[in-house]
Amino acid sequence: MGQVAGAQDELTGAGLGRVGDQRGARGLRVVPVAGEERRAAEQDLTRGTGGVAILVAGLVALTAGELFQSAGCWGLSFALAPDCARAEYLATFNLGTSAQFVLGPAIVTVAVVGNGTAGWLAMAGAFLLTGAVAGPLVTRAQNRVLPEDGSAP
Repeated sequence: MGQVAGAQDELTGAGLGRVGDQRGARGLRVVPVAGEERRAAEQDLTRGTGGVAILVAGLVALTAGELFQSAGCWGLSFALAPDCARAEYLATFNLGTSAQFVLGPAIVTVAVVGNGTAGWLAMAGAFLLTGAVAGPLVTRAQNRVLPEDGSAP
């Protein structure tokens, strides 16, 4: 705790702690404490290199999955939309993406986090199921026959 007080004195001495109201002073006291907590957490996390390796591997897998999912979905949204109705199809695709950003966090919080391990397993099962049916659905969509006049189905 001595380091925190020292850091606070340094900030105040540099003029960074001179704020016109008490809220600034309270914030100034909290920032060094938060830094100490973060440093302690990092120390605990990095004690064993196995923990860091697992986190890095998870980060790489998550990033790769998001990149492939994003590229695949955008590619399919363009490829499967008929030329005559591309704007309508892409607008609908974007509406679904917006709904995902709005509703997704609430659904995950209530259905997944609220149910603990069972919720996480259910979400994993949903991902596996949607991944398994995506291929056949895309193949079916690619094989569909458009009307002769070029209008959208």
